[in-house]
Amino acid sequence: ESDTIFFYLPNESPYGVFCQWHPSSIMVSTSSLQFLTEPSSATLSAHGAFIAFSCAEQCYMFCKALYFSDAESCARILSTPDPKEQKKVGQRVKGFNDFKWARVKSRAARVGNWYKFTQNERMRQVLLETGHRELAEASRRDKVWGIGFNAQEAEVYRAEWGENLLGKALMKVRGRLRLRE
Repeated sequence: ESDTIFFYLPNESPYGVFCQWHPSSIMVSTSSLQFLTEPSSATLSAHGAFIAFSCAEQCYMFCKALYFSDAESCARILSTPDPKEQKKVGQRVKGFNDFKWARVKSRAARVGNWYKFTQNERMRQVLLETGHRELAEASRRDKVWGIGFNAQEAEVYRAEWGENLLGKALMKVRGRLRLRE
């Protein structure tokens, strides 16, 4: 049996909580998003001390729009509760530059997931109960955030796995949570 925990869809139990689309009300401190903005940016200060998100995907896409100073996309992302729509808006952020985004995207994912797993006790327990096992998003279509394979074929093609940035972000969050326990 694999030492890896595979996750993919938000409704799969118990590991669907690791999916960015899993419903999880979170309040994120605007100060923790400061690394995404210019010091003079009005976009972030307009939101007050905290921003409410319906899931980690919404937080991540908001971070992306914020980083590229696209206030219109920030507002649209916050106004839709649907993660699919949030992603769609996030994929059309004005001024997006993949090279620049690559420098901060993993940190942006960790911020949202830190709040998700510190503010939701049941989800935190699921994450901590994974012990030291590897976490991998078994998304066949995503070789950046996932491994590029579904759970059934993952071990056979392990040498060809993608970056698994989401799995790595979750493992870092898990490590930080352990230090707090």
